[in-house]
Amino acid sequence: MLDTFAKQILGEAEKRTQAIIREAREEFEKTWAAREKEIDEEYRQRLEREKESIRRDMQSEIAQARVEAKKEALGAKNESVQDVLQNVGERFRKFLRRDLKKIVTAVAADEDLTDCSLLLSPDLFDDTGITGLETKQDDTLKEGFILRGPHWQVRFSWDTVREAVREELVTEITKHLYS
Repeated sequence: MLDTFAKQILGEAEKRTQAIIREAREEFEKTWAAREKEIDEEYRQRLEREKESIRRDMQSEIAQARVEAKKEALGAKNESVQDVLQNVGERFRKFLRRDLKKIVTAVAADEDLTDCSLLLSPDLFDDTGITGLETKQDDTLKEGFILRGPHWQVRFSWDTVREAVREELVTEITKHLYS
């Protein structure tokens, strides 16, 4: 009877052990499945964040590349415009040296030149061929002249002409170069 009782207790213990193991295994599988879902969700969220970060970085790099390309194009355009302006300026200075007398006479067409003075930049101070006009060299002038009357003054140089029509010149140059 003791032997049967021991067997019965051992059988009962074995069943109980199997039930505990089964419950533990079920609990482990539930916990593992829940944790696996959490890990998958964390991975999915991290992957989305990384994708978004990469997308933003790519957009930023593309925008930066576009800005650099536009900057280079604008630099080349400005360089071309400056080259053309320099060429036009040199042609203007040649015209000024060649036709100084005609220009001064045309500027002061309605004035009595006896009350006028002509200040010339050093590069223009040669024999102007203009009579009846006080002519002086002015070292502060650059490639141009100032014609002064009793109550007026006209400054004529490449710098003043270029600044007066700069926007129009640049627009025309750009249109011809890039159209």
